[in-house]
Amino acid sequence: MADFPDEIRVTWRKSHKLRGGENGHQGAADYERVATPEDKRSIGMMDLPNLGSAPPESYSATNLEDGQSLLHLVTHAEQEMRTYFAGRRTPQLVANAKHGRPVVTGFAETQADAFIKMFLGDADSPFGGWFVFNSPVEYATAELLKSMMFVGIIAPGYHDDVAGLLLGTDKTKDPRNRSGHAGRYLLNSTGLTLDHITGNFGGQPRFIGSDKLLVQDWDHTPWNPRTDAVIAAGNSGIENMVTLGQGTLDNLFLSGLMARHYNSNLVFFWYDGALVGLGDGCGSRVKAAKKAREGMETSPFGAWTYGTDDAWKRVLEGRPFTREQFERVLRSGRKLIAFSDAFYPHPDGYIETTGRDRTDFPEGKVTLHTKKGAETPFWLSRVNYNAEYPRQLIPQIVVQPGGSDKDYQTLALADQFGIPLVFTMNPEQFARYKSVTEGGKLPTGRRFFGHPPLF
Repeated sequence: MADFPDEIRVTWRKSHKLRGGENGHQGAADYERVATPEDKRSIGMMDLPNLGSAPPESYSATNLEDGQSLLHLVTHAEQEMRTYFAGRRTPQLVANAKHGRPVVTGFAETQADAFIKMFLGDADSPFGGWFVFNSPVEYATAELLKSMMFVGIIAPGYHDDVAGLLLGTDKTKDPRNRSGHAGRYLLNSTGLTLDHITGNFGGQPRFIGSDKLLVQDWDHTPWNPRTDAVIAAGNSGIENMVTLGQGTLDNLFLSGLMARHYNSNLVFFWYDGALVGLGDGCGSRVKAAKKAREGMETSPFGAWTYGTDDAWKRVLEGRPFTREQFERVLRSGRKLIAFSDAFYPHPDGYIETTGRDRTDFPEGKVTLHTKKGAETPFWLSRVNYNAEYPRQLIPQIVVQPGGSDKDYQTLALADQFGIPLVFTMNPEQFARYKSVTEGGKLPTGRRFFGHPPLF
């Protein structure tokens, strides 16, 4: 937790007048903070060499917010991955941002594979935005990138001939936005926030009144699923996370890392280093899970699970990809993970997340079997049963903090479905959780609330 000062005195000087975004009637400006000797400086978009020296009309507020979210992501990811994967090779990371947060993400052993994986959950959105890499851009990746519309690139560097290849493409929205070369030191920057555009007060500043400023820590505390989580149900009574296997633990770590960069309320699906369905910024667990599932069903990952030529044709029509590219990076036998940034207050959100209403309840009636032997029926708000629904779209693991008064219902369903339900609390916390008597207040596991608005 940050040591917040009693007073914050800061002076800002206007640097540039900017475009406000897509609308011509909106304006914007970026301001440079007049530094004091005790300032703890962090790195932001306008600190990148090519960006800081470019004509200010090259960028809009939207461009800078998108790029800032990716710069924040890559610095945070590098810090946590170096610790978690110590002694092993750190995965390649590629991501693209729209509207202030990453919309697609891919991790893999090679950069080109990570780039293709990035599109597994969404082959529509990552066009026209920023791309970020945690290693120098390779020529094989640039060959894939050159056919896509993009605003700019954030990377530690570029291999031979890559800059020339990308500068020669006509796919960039603006020739002045083509590359933001970030030095390797950017991937080692520290601090509670990397948001140099909106401020660096030891947290994320937001105006909440004409004379009130709210400052909040950003959640940089690492999360290791091996030690910071338990299997609460759905695993034949076995709570130890190690039983899930190292590959699954690695993917749980990556999904927990990414959860902090999306918007709450959040449910998303993760498969073998890739975001394959995103439901963020929603008003409820049900809506978040539905949004994530519908995105997954209509994605290249969804086409792979359906396995038909028609499914692939619908997904790839007009896109610069091939079925073979996706099938090459998709490995069978990995576990589909569903991740919720907060607990399920009612069982309907959990059922929507699991997708079992598609495969198990043709009449929309669910019967809960609690440990006390009681049977409680309830009706789904909509019948979604589909006899041909792919089983590969049913998650093998669901992650949530736990701590709801209705947890007993979700735990019972997890046991009925045989889907391991992971709580983001360590074994000691879970022991206290289980010791709470009926009617007592349950402890809550770690919540992975995404970043708040920039302003």
